Amino acid sequence: MSTIYRKLVLKFLTITLITGAALTGLLLFRSIASADAKRSPLLGGSYVNLVDTGFAYIESPSSSCTGVLVGRRLILTAAHCLEYFDESNPSTVYVANTVAYGISAFYNGQYNPEGSVIDESPFDIGMIILDRDLPEAYVFRILFNNLVTNGTVAYVYGYGRNELTGVGTDLFFQSKFGTIIAENISEGIIYATHGRGGSSGCSGDSGGPIIKFEGKYPAVIGITSNGSNTLLEGTCYLQNGGVSGFVDLQSATSQSFLRNFPDVLYINAFRVYVESESMAIASILRNLNSQKRLATFISKTKPLIRRLRALINYGDGFRKAKLNSALSKLNAAVSSRGLNSAIKRSKSALSDVRVVNTAGIL
Repeated sequence: MSTIYRKLVLKFLTITLITGAALTGLLLFRSIASADAKRSPLLGGSYVNLVDTGFAYIESPSSSCTGVLVGRRLILTAAHCLEYFDESNPSTVYVANTVAYGISAFYNGQYNPEGSVIDESPFDIGMIILDRDLPEAYVFRILFNNLVTNGTVAYVYGYGRNELTGVGTDLFFQSKFGTIIAENISEGIIYATHGRGGSSGCSGDSGGPIIKFEGKYPAVIGITSNGSNTLLEGTCYLQNGGVSGFVDLQSATSQSFLRNFPDVLYINAFRVYVESESMAIASILRNLNSQKRLATFISKTKPLIRRLRALINYGDGFRKAKLNSALSKLNAAVSSRGLNSAIKRSKSALSDVRVVNTAGIL
């Protein structure tokens, strides 16, 4: 089995093109037999068993890549990983402790298989449709409403080659994860170097996700596209600082592509923030309700009212309605003439806030 490693040079494809918001039936094929047609393995990091997870090992007749389950039958990966996709000989996808098959595949219509790696990396995003639904518990959600910034710490996963692999190594047993630190986000690509996080990509890691924790929730923020490391006789070597490039899933280009797949699942960063902040507000309210003096109660409630008013800007639906209700009750509480009346209204506000912080993020 050979692997694809994209080393800032060439690209290729065999799949269905997505143009604008429509999925078209145009099939493209371009075979590249050049030794320079290499893509990015995981160098550094730690070995981890990914078999019983939503991280996918994608195997076609002459290549292997990584992907991630982002919907019950949707595998997100890199466009260049789909070079050999053929509906008559579908890719085998090992994911969620299951062997599944890709029955169709799509890629960003702006992606040019013949273009340069640097120019085409922002569009290097593809999706495999599986032949079956998998349990939602294995699905990794894509981050929404929170841009990645320089210094963001994330975790990269891949079934690629590394410093210990060689010719003939079965990459299915070489899965690793490592830490990356975003150093530059430019034109739809997140760049990171080996020296900052201690990990970088290599052959077979292409299409693998980078995961950022949004609060307590893991969220997919990008997928591996390219890198500067080199591959020699099946072994990965650090080169040119171990630069890795990841497709930024928050970019307009990526979001436009993903909108073609309504079954993709997301994490709304605003809801995560509302959940976390409302939990903190509820804790403060519980303490306020034990106050013995009205003046103290009012002085401590006023900053909380400002905090709650700011939080409402991030709420949606019933969450926003409940936060507005709590705000109204707290405003009434600080206008109360007696402590008992103030605390009664504060307790009612606490009930509203608890509805929000126990509602989850879905």
